Amino acid sequence: MTVMHEIAHYLLLCVNGVKLQRNFNKQVVKAYCDPEWQAKCLAGEIMIPAHLVAGMDLFDVIEKCGVSRDAAVIRCAIYHNLMMIIQIMFWKEGR
Repeated sequence: MTVMHEIAHYLLLCVNGVKLQRNFNKQVVKAYCDPEWQAKCLAGEIMIPAHLVAGMDLFDVIEKCGVSRDAAVIRCAIYHNLMMIIQIMFWKEGR
């Protein structure tokens, strides 16, 4: 995941032209503006695509995607929380 994280930095900056958020004053930076957050998200999506996580448990993700337990836990949590939010949004009374 570390190599893909660094490649994600390169892709975001050099290929897509995403500007880095500089923070020398210890100000709070919105997550989506933080280059580390951006690189983690992109690397995670490249190595563990959401459509694969749908039918897998944690151990399947680790084995089939060749990632660490920590990376698999984060991606599974993100995917499953997203699915829960989508279900809540489309939930109708009486069901």
